[in-house]
Amino acid sequence: MSTKARSHERSSDNIERKKLPMPDVFVILFGFMILIVLASYIIPAGSYERVINNGLTQVDTDSFRYISAEPLGFLDLFTAIHKGLVGRIEHYLFDFGGWRCA
Repeated sequence: MSTKARSHERSSDNIERKKLPMPDVFVILFGFMILIVLASYIIPAGSYERVINNGLTQVDTDSFRYISAEPLGFLDLFTAIHKGLVGRIEHYLFDFGGWRCA
């Protein structure tokens, strides 16, 4: 075997493979949101009836029924975070902001 062939073998072993950079966390979250919007067109919508047993609200396992599907639209993708935060703002105010005031 010639020295050129040997040096070529060694150099190919030393070549590092390029790694893909980790995407930003917001890119990952936006990707999950797109998957959820697409899943709302594929997965059928359904509902269970709820009953109260001994003061606890429980799901009646035999009461499942399909309901009319309302898939998410394109604009819902951009308003989902805002609607989620507004719906639970008291949680953020009391749990994360209230402990500093005490």
